[in-house]
Amino acid sequence: MTSVAAAVYAFPSGWNATVAHADLTRVIDTAAANSCRTFPPVSAKWVRNHYRWIVWKRAALIRAYAVAHDAQNGTYTLRGGTSDAVVQVSVPWTESAVLDQLRYRYEREVHRAHRSVLMKVLEKDEAAHRAMVLCVARRTGPAAIEVTDGWYSAVAQLDGTLARALDRGRLAVGSKVAVWGAQLAASAGDGPVEATAALDAAADFEPDGTEVPLGSTVPALRLHANGVKPARYDARLGAAASPLLPLALRGAAPQGGLVSAVRVQVLRKYPVQYQERRGDGTRVTRNTRDERAAEREYNDQVLAQHCARHVSGAAVVNMEDEELARMCVTGAVDQVVQGADGVERQRILDRLAALPEKVVHEAREALRRQVTPLVRIKVACVMPVGARGGERVRTAVVTCWRPDDALLGEVVEGRCFEVQFLTVSGTYRDQLRFSTMRGTRWRRIDVPAGVRSVFTPRVLLDDYRTLATASAGTEVDLTGVIVEAHFVQGGPTMELWVMDATGVGFVCIKAMERVRLAAFHDRYLAVAGTPITVRNAALAGRIGAVPELRTSYDESEFSVGAAATGKAKLDVAAAVARLDVARHPMRDVDWDAFFASSAGRVDNDE
Repeated sequence: MTSVAAAVYAFPSGWNATVAHADLTRVIDTAAANSCRTFPPVSAKWVRNHYRWIVWKRAALIRAYAVAHDAQNGTYTLRGGTSDAVVQVSVPWTESAVLDQLRYRYEREVHRAHRSVLMKVLEKDEAAHRAMVLCVARRTGPAAIEVTDGWYSAVAQLDGTLARALDRGRLAVGSKVAVWGAQLAASAGDGPVEATAALDAAADFEPDGTEVPLGSTVPALRLHANGVKPARYDARLGAAASPLLPLALRGAAPQGGLVSAVRVQVLRKYPVQYQERRGDGTRVTRNTRDERAAEREYNDQVLAQHCARHVSGAAVVNMEDEELARMCVTGAVDQVVQGADGVERQRILDRLAALPEKVVHEAREALRRQVTPLVRIKVACVMPVGARGGERVRTAVVTCWRPDDALLGEVVEGRCFEVQFLTVSGTYRDQLRFSTMRGTRWRRIDVPAGVRSVFTPRVLLDDYRTLATASAGTEVDLTGVIVEAHFVQGGPTMELWVMDATGVGFVCIKAMERVRLAAFHDRYLAVAGTPITVRNAALAGRIGAVPELRTSYDESEFSVGAAATGKAKLDVAAAVARLDVARHPMRDVDWDAFFASSAGRVDNDE
C-alpha cells in the first residue's frame, strides 16, 4: 500500500476517511456534552491527513513483520527485534483501532497543543535547519520527494547528489533519513493541513519524468546531500535527539551544502597565511614574510601620495573633514604641524581636535587593506568502524578563517576534534577542502574506540635513506645542505639538490618560482653549501636513486642560513660528484673504489 492509496483506503465494511470524520465528530460532540464543555471541531482535511498516515504506518508494519493473522478479531501478530531479544505484539487492522488513533491525535494536538516538528517548521515556529528524522513517503518529481514525520508531510526538493541517489534507489520510498540544514523554499502561509490536502489531490509521478502539478502554496523544503544520511529502521520520527549529524569525510559532497559536524584527527597544521582582496575583486594569498613586505610597500605608497603634496597650515585649517582625516591616518599632517609657527600650529591642533572620531575611523577603514588571516589544517576522518565511510581513512584540508590565538593553541597535531558547521569549498588533488564559517566550533574529543589512527608525529629528517620505503604523497620535514640550485629549463620551477648529514643521501626539491621568491635571496642560488630546512614537502617520485619532493606555497616552509665556507665548501664539492652518480645510477658500481678515488675523496686540509 502506498501513502497515496492509504488516504483513500476503505475497509471491507466501507469505512474510510469520510466515515471516520463523521465518527470522530460524533465522539467529540458526545465528550463535550458529557463534560459540559465546548471542544473545537475537526475538518475533513485534518481527518484525511491523519487517516492517511495512520493507515500507511500500520500497513507498513504488518507487511514487514507480520507472522500470523487472526481473521476473526482482525489482528496481526508482529515479530521483530534481535536474536537476543525477540518482541512479539498484536496489531489490530480494524476501524476501531484507526478511530482510537484519530482520537489520540486529536487529544494531543487540540487539547495538549502538541505540534509535530514538520508542523512547527511549516508554520515557521521552528527553524527548518534543525535536525529531524523523516520518512520518504513517495516520489513527486525527478528531483523531489514527499517526506513525513508521521503527522504531516511536505515536498522536499533535492540537490543533484540526492537526485542521483534517488535514481539509483539509495533514497527509496519508505526509508528513514536523518535531516539537518534543510531550507524552507516556499511560503508556508496555508499551513500543513492544507498543504497535505493539495498533495493528495495531485496525481502520482509518471514514469516518463512528468512532474506532479503541485499547488503554488505547497511548502517545500530544500534538502542537501551533506545534511541527509540514512537513519536506523527503528529511529523515532520527528525531532532528532541530537542537534547535529556527524558526517564521515567520505560522505561529504562538494556541492552538498553545509556540514553539521565531522570528527577528525589533526595530521598537520600549516603556517598562517594572509589573503588580500583587492579593489578589482581579485584575491592573492601570501605567507607571513610576503605579507609584511606587502604591508610595508602599501604604507610607503600611501604615505608618499599624501606627503608629496605641499599643504600650508591655512589649507589644513580650511580642509574638509574627509580629506583631513586621510592626512591624519597616513601621518602626512604631522609634517605640516612641524613646519608651522606657534600661532598657526595651535590653529591646526584645534582643528584636529574638532575632527569627528567617526570620520577618522571611516578614513582609516577606507585606507586599510582588506586582508584576512587563515590557516590550513590537514585532518583525517575518525568515524568508528562500521559507520558510513569508516572503513577507509579519508583526509581533507580545513581552511580556518580569522583564527585567534586560542584556536591556534588548542588545535595541535595529533588531537581529535568534532568540528561543527563547515562548508565544502571543493576538491583539490582528489582531496576535500572545507572552510570554516562564523559559527564554526572545535570541540575536542578522544580517539573513538575501534578507529585506526593515521597520525605520524613530525620528525626532522637528517638521514634521507629512510625515504627509500616511503610512499608517494608522504609529507616530510628535512634539513640538509644545498648542493645545487638552478631553474628547470623552460619553466618557473626551481630544483634544489640537497645533501643530508650523512653525506651520502640526497633529495631533489622542486619549488615553483613563487616559493623561491618567498624563501630565498638570489645570492643563495649561486652558493652551494647553504644550510636549509624544509617543512611539509610531499614525496612525488624519484629521479634515478634520488627521492623527488614537491613543495607548495600554501603549505611548505623554507628556512635557509648563511653560505658555508672553508671545509664545508670542500665537502660540497665532493658531494657534487656523489650526486651525479645518484642521479644517474649505474650497475655494479664499486662505491668503495669511488670514494677512494680523487672524485670521492675529501681533502681535510684547509
